[in-house]
Amino acid sequence: MRTRRRALLILAVVIAMVTPTAALAGNETDHGGSHGDTAEVTLLHTNDFHGRLETDYKGRGGSAYLARAINKVRWSEGRRNVALLDAGDVYFAAPAISQLLMGESTIDIYNMMGYDVAAFGNHEFDKGQDELAERVAQSQFPWLGANVVLEGTEWDLPAWAEPYEILEMGPWWNRVKVGVLGLAGQETPEVTLIGTTEGLEFKDLTETILHYRDQVLAEADALVVLVHMGTEDSGPYDGLATVAQKLIDAGKPIDLMIGGHQHQALTEPTYVGDTAIVSAGYYGRYLGRVDATVDKSTKRLTIDSYQLNTITAEATIGSLMADVEEFYATGAITSEWIYKRLTTLLERAQTVLDDGRSRMARAKLIRFDRKVRWQTGKTISPEAAESLRGDTKWILCNTSFWVAGRIAYWAEVVAPIVEEPVGATNIDLVRDYNNESNMGDIVTDSMLWSADQYDDGELNGSVDVAFTNPGGLREDILIPEGATLPYTVTWGDTFDVLPFGNTLFLMDLTGAQIQDLLDQSALLYKGILQTSGSSYYWYNDTGDDSATAWGAYGVTIGGEPLVRDEVYRIVTNDFLAGGQDGWTTFAEGTNRWNTYYDMQEGFVEYIKMLDVIDAEDIPMDRIVRMDDVVTMLHVNDTHGRWSADSYGGGMVYLASLIAEERAHNPDALLFDLGDTFQGNSFAYFFKDRSDNPIAGGMNLLEFDAMTIGNHEFNFGPTTFATMLSQVEAPLLGTANMDDDGSYGFINDNVEDYINLDVNGRKVTLFGLTNPRIDRYELPTNIPGMTFYSAVDTAVAMVPGLIAAEDPDLLVGLTHVGYQPYGGEVDSDEMIAQSVAGFDVIIGGHSHSELDPAVMVTSDVNPDGTLVAQARRYAGYLGQVNVGFIGDEVVLREGFLLPASEATPDPALEAFLAPYEAEIIAYDATVIGETEVPIDALEAYTEETNGANLQADAAIFELATNGITADIHLSGAMSNRLVAEGATPAAPVELTKGDMFSLMPYENSLVVLEMTGPQIKEILERGYRNYYYFKYVPDYGGYSHYTTCMLTSNQGVEITYDEKGQTEPDGDNVVSLTIDGTPVDLTSSTTYNVSSVNYVVAGSCNFNNDGETIWPLDQIVADTQLYVRDSVINYVDAQVGPISPAIEGRLVFIP
Repeated sequence: MRTRRRALLILAVVIAMVTPTAALAGNETDHGGSHGDTAEVTLLHTNDFHGRLETDYKGRGGSAYLARAINKVRWSEGRRNVALLDAGDVYFAAPAISQLLMGESTIDIYNMMGYDVAAFGNHEFDKGQDELAERVAQSQFPWLGANVVLEGTEWDLPAWAEPYEILEMGPWWNRVKVGVLGLAGQETPEVTLIGTTEGLEFKDLTETILHYRDQVLAEADALVVLVHMGTEDSGPYDGLATVAQKLIDAGKPIDLMIGGHQHQALTEPTYVGDTAIVSAGYYGRYLGRVDATVDKSTKRLTIDSYQLNTITAEATIGSLMADVEEFYATGAITSEWIYKRLTTLLERAQTVLDDGRSRMARAKLIRFDRKVRWQTGKTISPEAAESLRGDTKWILCNTSFWVAGRIAYWAEVVAPIVEEPVGATNIDLVRDYNNESNMGDIVTDSMLWSADQYDDGELNGSVDVAFTNPGGLREDILIPEGATLPYTVTWGDTFDVLPFGNTLFLMDLTGAQIQDLLDQSALLYKGILQTSGSSYYWYNDTGDDSATAWGAYGVTIGGEPLVRDEVYRIVTNDFLAGGQDGWTTFAEGTNRWNTYYDMQEGFVEYIKMLDVIDAEDIPMDRIVRMDDVVTMLHVNDTHGRWSADSYGGGMVYLASLIAEERAHNPDALLFDLGDTFQGNSFAYFFKDRSDNPIAGGMNLLEFDAMTIGNHEFNFGPTTFATMLSQVEAPLLGTANMDDDGSYGFINDNVEDYINLDVNGRKVTLFGLTNPRIDRYELPTNIPGMTFYSAVDTAVAMVPGLIAAEDPDLLVGLTHVGYQPYGGEVDSDEMIAQSVAGFDVIIGGHSHSELDPAVMVTSDVNPDGTLVAQARRYAGYLGQVNVGFIGDEVVLREGFLLPASEATPDPALEAFLAPYEAEIIAYDATVIGETEVPIDALEAYTEETNGANLQADAAIFELATNGITADIHLSGAMSNRLVAEGATPAAPVELTKGDMFSLMPYENSLVVLEMTGPQIKEILERGYRNYYYFKYVPDYGGYSHYTTCMLTSNQGVEITYDEKGQTEPDGDNVVSLTIDGTPVDLTSSTTYNVSSVNYVVAGSCNFNNDGETIWPLDQIVADTQLYVRDSVINYVDAQVGPISPAIEGRLVFIP
């Protein structure tokens, strides 16, 4: 046996038989001065002993010293005046001396120390109820668990549990009965292995105390509650402070509660009203002492004094031997003969202790003391003698030799296993419950290493990540001062770290589930999840589980950003795999496999593989705490999707995701990036209402800012002001647009930028709207408005803005689009490449699905800008996180949260309900019937009956309003299909809702008087769109919409020559006929040509260097007649069902 362990065993004496309790009971002297209605009692208490029978290497705790301290109180106060209680977690989650022996050794020692009663802790259930029952049967004291009831019963307890115990205390002439009501922690089923508490229900603490309180007091003179719970609430479970207050509120207060579980070493009672709560730390390092007076007439217990006594080993035989060596070396002992004699006495004392002869060991220590006394002032200096005699006296007076001997016996039982060397270390391996630790790192490294081989027989990366809970790491491996390096690591050392016998458990988790677990980890409810194979930042605003803001950020798996919908293979322990300790997401894992491979065994094998552990063997900084985080939630291009829609999105879903994030991050910002008030029947129907539900919904969700999109301009100045004036969030966008006063509202209500304060950090939001609005809208729809390049604006303004505002975080909120297309320059990517200073750009317009967000760098901007966008139609909630340590930005990340992960938000549903009722009735309005499906699915490159219907309706609507048009040139308003399954025999009704599906955009009709050459130029550009859409990858970088593929109205035929599918040469238009009559495309003869404002303004590639190729000065009618309304009116005007057809209006010669 190693010298270190000999020292830990103190004065061990091997005793073959269990010593009777009476041997430790002390004398029967009664010192109680109690008479009549009052009696004085002393209650000693421990908790969370966890089988720590031996003193640790720092001299803390140890049953031999604890027993001596207990007996000193019994000797001074009288055995009958003292009760000894334990609040649970006695023998499991323990070192090998207890854990390997299933707690038998610890209960043996508890019997010797004379415990009167114990309450069940959660760890008593670690090995199941059969093992627990064995330990209860072994115990010479009752175990209490009043709230541990059999499932299906009200208050029936299992056979091994009692609800309370009546302790008779005091001398024969003044007996007092103290009732002890014992309870286990209510969260026990969650913090033990699945199955260990099967068939049991753990009732609420307050409910149980109220149930038994009066019953106990009917039998006793006072009531003490002994419960395995600390003062603080634990997640949903009440701590003792809360329980005490509830009992006070119920008019049933308790005088004294003795607690545990939370390992609190309370140096004085915590009072809630008149209720005192005490707890004595953990591992036998403390002995709590309550001196109290019981008033039998009132049945009240009053605390007279309280002590929390520290249990330490101030001296051992080993330390005495070291002192003798030192004194001889320094000349304080001058005689070699005396030095050798003293050393021999101590060596023999240790030897006889190891042999179990405790009385002989004591005798040799007494001889040692006498020898020192005789040589004082002769061969031993008075100072050295005083030190040696003082330590010897301490050992003799503060050690229970009976207990020490019994500990030695149990230590010998496990020694052959415990002492086996498994490796060595040059560094301390230390735990940290609430942060990364090198112990957590090396344990999870061993888990990943073992599981990867176990998963498929090879070390090949088949397992992605390992997680374990910090509460499962029960001890450090520390190198004693002065020890030779490398320091030997034994099997027992690894067992002390991982004593539970947990096994490696494999499962699949999605990225979203991993994110949820790490977010929970950051709350610190059960500490920080330790990990291998992953890394993450975390934030917690209070540093404990009372946080109001917390979360995990920047999560990587295998060095790559976490992907929410990707499936990862993970390994954890079988405890967590069952969802225990509140980690319920683990229980949702799929493809589950309990390997039954012991976690500690894997740890041992990993250490053997390393041979000698050095710092470089344990890469750190996997888990980094940030000082602050700014979270920005964002949506863009929602286009009226507030209710659930056919795309699987809707703000009603995103509202739930927003609420989830705000629940643990209340300062999260929320942005809208434009194109919000247009795009479906909901937006259109309410656009002019003074109670616009989109604005109301934004206000309900408390948006922090909105950048104006191009579609906000679709309806003209009056509607623009009506909609946006109802939005309470600041509006951005004037940095790159001017109003000369003609448009109105903008100059007084829209800003270039704003500053927000987020947790004391200055966040500047700089807004840029779409610079191409004048190409999407005709001048008549945007009077007085001028739009400028977003890139040029940012380059010009951002340096000055940074100098003036000095923000901690500069965020661009744009409606520009992610990347250039159609020959354009302006884009979020170009802004990020052209100007330094933006930390983040969050955009819209291009409907880009940036998941994860993209870091854009350039020579101008080497630090980069994170660019984010959240697709469209409220299908995703974007989230951007920016983390700080001090003033340094250490994290920028962005990702998308799918609406499909959420359920509708009740508050927003309730708000929208009356509006939805209106729009449902509107959408359901029948406008006619069709005998054929109306199909525009292939309208990018083909004639479709859907596009033909829209062209015919346009001519009809113009004529109805007295406007003549000879030709209509435009494509379908979207690639949709309605009335699928319609036939002449079974026509299908058409509704206004169908029309919004076919034509979601507010495209108004424009009529121009155009010559033949002007018409030909338009047709040639239309052919170029067709060619690039059909034959060129990525459409040649041009805008790709069905609207860009020109078709025409009935009676018009356009013929193109593909010329063997060669590049368009500007002469691909063969002919244009109207009712069979050719149009001379070289003649100055004019025709009235209608189209839609979007195309005429130059969009859909109908521009040269940004200037539209349509002759705007030849507009004869710029209407507010929308294509959608035109189709509705056209269908409604028909007698009988419609039957739009493909008629050969477009002809292509190969």
